[in-house]
Amino acid sequence: LSMQRSGELNYRVFGDTESIQIFFSRLLINMPLDLLFTIIIGTIMITWHVKLAVFVFFVLFLQVLVIIGFRKPLLNYALLKKAKSQSLSGFVVERFRNIQLIRTLNAEEKEADSFKKGLLELMHINVKSFMLGKVSELSVTLVNNIWSFGILWYGGTLVLADQITLGTLMAFLLISGMLYPRIASISNAILSFQDVRASLHRFLEYYQVQPAIFELPEATELHVERGRVVCDNVRFGYAPAHPVLRGVSAEFAPCTITAIVGRSGSGKTTLARLIARLYDPSEGRVLIDNTDIRRVTLGSLRKNVGYLIQGEFLFSGTIWDNICYGLNPCGKEEVIAAAKKASAYDFIMKLPDGFYTWIGEGGLQLSGGEAQRIALARAFLARHKIVILDEPTSFVDPQTESDIHNALLTLKRTSTVIVIAHRLSTVKIADKILVLDNGVVAEEGTHEELVAKGGVYAAVCAEFL
Repeated sequence: LSMQRSGELNYRVFGDTESIQIFFSRLLINMPLDLLFTIIIGTIMITWHVKLAVFVFFVLFLQVLVIIGFRKPLLNYALLKKAKSQSLSGFVVERFRNIQLIRTLNAEEKEADSFKKGLLELMHINVKSFMLGKVSELSVTLVNNIWSFGILWYGGTLVLADQITLGTLMAFLLISGMLYPRIASISNAILSFQDVRASLHRFLEYYQVQPAIFELPEATELHVERGRVVCDNVRFGYAPAHPVLRGVSAEFAPCTITAIVGRSGSGKTTLARLIARLYDPSEGRVLIDNTDIRRVTLGSLRKNVGYLIQGEFLFSGTIWDNICYGLNPCGKEEVIAAAKKASAYDFIMKLPDGFYTWIGEGGLQLSGGEAQRIALARAFLARHKIVILDEPTSFVDPQTESDIHNALLTLKRTSTVIVIAHRLSTVKIADKILVLDNGVVAEEGTHEELVAKGGVYAAVCAEFL
């Protein structure tokens, strides 16, 4: 699921489920009545004249064959429509999220052309699907017309042969006319089900996905006393053939700041995700106070380990809502204290509504540094024993960076702080630096020790820090 675009996920969750809901709500009302009515009329027909009733049922069987013949092509087109609609939905959401980038690159026309092309492809699929649907409906109607004329012809021969009376034939024509709309309704429901079946198939693909991270039945509560984190020969890859971490062993001491440094793709963020147990290592263990995190409940782990991801970490709502997000109801004094520790209180109070100022999705009404400090305030309020921060000072000005550094130094008094950093000023405040290179621990030590060593860290400093 992590590889799916949010628009595609949204379409499956809401678009497909709405189609399923509408179909089955109508089906539950109409189908039982149609079936009951068909059974009653069929029984009456057999009672009146078996041969004529058999003729009616034979034509009905032909109608079923027509429906079966169109079922697979209709399903294929329904799947194509759903897949294309989902792709377009993902395209639109992704482009709107990156609208400023598109403008700065002067790519509006290119994206508009891509969208038009996608719409045309969807339109062609819809036209073909519509035409096939109409052909199937006309075929069913044709069979029904043959049915009506067939009853009249065959019934007429029976009347002439004195096997039935004219009144019986007229009664057959009358009740077969009553039966026709019921059969047509059932036929249309079966044909419509092909479209709903496509939605159901796509929905079940997600419903049947097993979580990659699960809680063992014998899992126990995690009680963190010190907050010592140990990675023991950890190996991991998002694809089995392409390992990202190749036997990482490292220790993160309590009440310290450890900076994880390395070139892009060296495995920094992946290691952080394993410590937060967003993924499980393929080999090795992650221990907190000598306890394997796979053997503890997820709730107790999340309570003790906070992870401030890079990028979007705020929701549409008030600043108060965002600071308290995911936490128990908290008092005003606690929230204010957390904001002060995160160096966020002063700028919050300058906003029009203070803590109740409304911010957009992703914190769009705030600067990057302000959003970072609100996320830090949440970490202070949660009192996590272990806090992981991914690029907490990226894209902020020197004053904001200094405020965040002060917040981190305050945070380390009570927590184990792990920071993924590219800025030298952030790395320097760390008590220990862990240098990753190509998925392994290349070096570790203080800034001064590693620079003097003249190894990978010194090279990274020269290139990036």
